[in-house]
Amino acid sequence: MMQRKEVMNAWNRRKATAYRSPQLQKADAFFNMVNNRTDNCWDDLVAEFRRNYYDSFDDIVPVMMETDNPLIMNNFARYANFNNPKELEAAKTFIRNCNAEKHQASLQAMASVPGLQQELQNKPNLPDSVRNALQAKA
Repeated sequence: MMQRKEVMNAWNRRKATAYRSPQLQKADAFFNMVNNRTDNCWDDLVAEFRRNYYDSFDDIVPVMMETDNPLIMNNFARYANFNNPKELEAAKTFIRNCNAEKHQASLQAMASVPGLQQELQNKPNLPDSVRNALQAKA
């Protein structure tokens, strides 16, 4: 799976310079699990993350975003709990920093989230598909 390889490359880059904390060690365990359990799908990985690794959110989620992979970010948009302030803030950070053209499918999905609509409206150079999705939700 190409996504898995991209995630592991991003993790190895981040881990090389990160402060060694208990959360980082737990994140390392999570990424080792992702790498080793190749039979797991996104449903399985998200459930495992929420059940056993959520306290390492700040070390795990940014790695996913650093891949800049549209499919990975589309899955982020699909599985995020936008009622959770931490996940909502991660999505806002993504919106601010992403290439809107490249990630328009994720941004279209996020357009249905009331807590993200203002952030999307503030994003310069939104593709028409995302603007249309925002207008449809207004």
